[in-house]
Amino acid sequence: MNQQIASMQIAQTPYPHFTVENLFPEDYYRLMMAMKPRNDELICLDETGRTTGYPERFVMHLDDHLDNLKDPVKRSFWTRHREWFC
Repeated sequence: MNQQIASMQIAQTPYPHFTVENLFPEDYYRLMMAMKPRNDELICLDETGRTTGYPERFVMHLDDHLDNLKDPVKRSFWTRHREWFC
């Protein structure tokens, strides 16, 4: 994974960014999708204090908002994911 990320080209339009294809193995990605938070467990991007002007966008920050997850299995999954990935 590190090699895959290190070799990425940075696109400049419409802003600097890169895309990583197939970052996670398929089975783990399916599990991530099964563990997706419900909409009412997300927070408005504007409320994160990191940006404004996007009242229609919602996120789950792995550092700050895992307590919003009502299902303890989901909370445990994302806590372990954060410890491994971040």
